[in-house]
Amino acid sequence: MPKKPEPLVIDGHYRYTLSSYEPVSITVTVPHLTDDEVACGVAGVLAESGLADGETASDAWVREHVSGVSSIDELRQAVRAQLEALNSRSADASKPALCAEQLAARLEQDVPASAVAEVRATLMDDLKAQVGQAGISLDDALAGMGVPAGTLESMLDGQARVESEKDAALDAMADKLGITVDETELPGLLGLSPKATQELVAQARAHGGLDPVLRHARRKKASDSVVGACSCTYRRESAEEAERRVRMAQERRAGWTMPGEAAPQKPDRPEPAQDGPRPDSRSHLKLV
Repeated sequence: MPKKPEPLVIDGHYRYTLSSYEPVSITVTVPHLTDDEVACGVAGVLAESGLADGETASDAWVREHVSGVSSIDELRQAVRAQLEALNSRSADASKPALCAEQLAARLEQDVPASAVAEVRATLMDDLKAQVGQAGISLDDALAGMGVPAGTLESMLDGQARVESEKDAALDAMADKLGITVDETELPGLLGLSPKATQELVAQARAHGGLDPVLRHARRKKASDSVVGACSCTYRRESAEEAERRVRMAQERRAGWTMPGEAAPQKPDRPEPAQDGPRPDSRSHLKLV
């Protein structure tokens, strides 16, 4: 396969083009909910409702401690319904990445190594921050997972290439559509509160400028347009695929997840007690 040319640099930015700007076609996989996932969700609700280790929850215990349900069977049905709703939202949330992958296949230029390196550095920073939240170092996390440092380097290299190509493809689409973004649009595009947006803008300006934030928001705006125009087909994950996914998720929970990968779905837990008096002291199962 012939090597693609590097993009032109115009006004300090790489300019990419696509072989086609027609709407993309994607297939979205809706996760198959397993009995193990339901059991895990039920166990989580019971534990946060006060069930002690080794104790078995009776229907009477559930009625007393979990609001909205009166038996184990009702709790199981409620958790299943909640997880099914989460799976549906997860499937829809996968659309932007799937669309960006399709666009990336249309890139007519190669992403320069310097641009890939920038994405890679961001992925590494995200990974260090992620394991740091667990109170461990990256080296300890790798050792716990039995992952050689060389394997991590290879994984980061591959993911950085994929993510940088998605970014380039969205930049090309944004150029084609003439998309622009100003500060007033940042809260909506980035999903931040006005206060959080102000803090982000101030931090960006203190570290070199707002351009990276605006470019990220511009890609989000382009992505929304591409997703809105795409042709989407849904398929249900098979039971065998679900079993493999759950097994891999369990392995990840023991260590860490690569930045950019979808984290394993967890059921929402009962909402914690709010400040001030409550109508009763039972846990409330939050159904969505």
